[in-house]
Amino acid sequence: MESLSFSQYNRIKNQSTVSAIFNSSDYIVKNKSVLILAKRSQRSYCRLVVICGKKNIRHAVDRNRAKRIVRETFRHFKNCQNHTYHQEALDIVVLLKKPFMFHLDDGTAYLDELWRALNKKFKNV
Repeated sequence: MESLSFSQYNRIKNQSTVSAIFNSSDYIVKNKSVLILAKRSQRSYCRLVVICGKKNIRHAVDRNRAKRIVRETFRHFKNCQNHTYHQEALDIVVLLKKPFMFHLDDGTAYLDELWRALNKKFKNV
């Protein structure tokens, strides 16, 4: 099993990749406060970018906490043995909206449901 790190290669760094995912995403999972867009990738690992604007979450401390929660759940998700992302990876964009839950326990449970829904869509295709 891989380590639970969130390395540099797990991050999407350029705007062109994010735009490509927004324009032609293969999978969409959403609810009231989170939108997850994913696109198949030729890489052997998943990559993630978390987008959270000042309009949606006003204070930087809260934005950073929300991003940290998303990255933490992503680390556990990509390394879980029940998920088969190692054969074909995804580039994932997570867009956070206003009523995002900041409490760590609530936030991780909330996001775990979305990761499971994404995995279900990924396996069904």
